[in-house]
Amino acid sequence: MDKQQNLEELYSELGIAEVKLSYACYLAGGCYPSQLLGARARHLVVRAFSSELAARSGFGMRQKTMRDRWSQLIQLTAATPTALGFFKIEGGLRGLAQELSTDHTTLSRNLKTWAERPYPLVRTDFDLLSDCKSLGWIQIPLLTDWLIWTAEQRARLESGQPGHLYEKTIVRLTEYMIPMGITPPCDITSEEASRLMVGAREFGHSVSGGPETLEERIRRLREERREKFRKIRRKGYEQREARRRLAAVA
Repeated sequence: MDKQQNLEELYSELGIAEVKLSYACYLAGGCYPSQLLGARARHLVVRAFSSELAARSGFGMRQKTMRDRWSQLIQLTAATPTALGFFKIEGGLRGLAQELSTDHTTLSRNLKTWAERPYPLVRTDFDLLSDCKSLGWIQIPLLTDWLIWTAEQRARLESGQPGHLYEKTIVRLTEYMIPMGITPPCDITSEEASRLMVGAREFGHSVSGGPETLEERIRRLREERREKFRKIRRKGYEQREARRRLAAVA
């Protein structure tokens, strides 16, 4: 994919995000973007994305330096109410590296790693296999999704729509789901959110900490799944043995 096509796709994604934000503002009575995505609302999302739990367990970043670089990039692409996970870069890759106070060679490797995931953590307007000097735009797609979701949910709350989520629920869902590295729950009802929060309390898992980390939860769920399969295999064996005994008697 060439630079022009990448750029057109990024512009398209930015345009869609801006339309969604504009509609959310309209829904909330014609407010400004800063009233839905003010510093406090954005800080909640940025904190969740930048947490060690999210970066290490949700996004697979084992090295602290990589997690620090990721945190800086998150802050950069959510710096204003209208940033929406996008950032226009001056000076190409070296310019971005300077903005993040890091080495451009290491940053290039990180960007390639993040962009080549099955569900890319970053998108850019240049081919990651070619020269990066022409880098002009960068997007964190999952951050875009969560910022728009936050704006939409707050707009529903402000306008008093039926089934809207309360502020506390929006916060809990943000803290609970972002560290898993998954997209926001679109069109979720307050009843569905309540059931999900019961699970969140059960697992004690959020950015604010708890008795069970995401890694511990994953290990526990894997062990439970292995135990389930062991029981299934054991039951199958017992059924085969019973049929064999019956066949022998007959």
